[in-house]
Amino acid sequence: MKYIFILIFSLFSYSIYAQEYTKAFGLRTGNNSAFTYKSFFNDMESFEGMLSFKQGIIISVLKEQNELAFVNFSDRIFYYYGFGGHIGFVNNSTDNSAFYTISKNFRQNLTHPVVGLDVLVGIEYRFVSVPFIAGLEVKPYFDLFGTNYFSMHTGDLSLTIKYIFN
Repeated sequence: MKYIFILIFSLFSYSIYAQEYTKAFGLRTGNNSAFTYKSFFNDMESFEGMLSFKQGIIISVLKEQNELAFVNFSDRIFYYYGFGGHIGFVNNSTDNSAFYTISKNFRQNLTHPVVGLDVLVGIEYRFVSVPFIAGLEVKPYFDLFGTNYFSMHTGDLSLTIKYIFN
């Protein structure tokens, strides 16, 4: 009986560890690869910061809502959604905007500030025995001004892996 109690307690403690974490740092691959940092401020709400270096440097900050995805199937699969914004500087090496008034050779090396809005939807699996999270997410974003004044980017699908620390 003693061993059954120890086994049940250890399994229960692993499932609790899989459900809750307060901070995670990781990598985001895909169209806009980035370093990510996620921090919870209560059980289901978090902030996530991203630092991307695709065509310059962009910092994104998002507020996210986290929910259990499959209640009857697993307590380690969560989905999350959120919104936020980004700010940064991008290189104008591939500008094809309607405001193309300066010669192409001069425009290729210009750097422009960019500000925009981000939306994020994802699903993640929180491992039990190791402090890692693996996920799949899509992050459409809208540049309010920058190289093209307004542009919409909908195909930012990525894989994520994060290390949990508290």
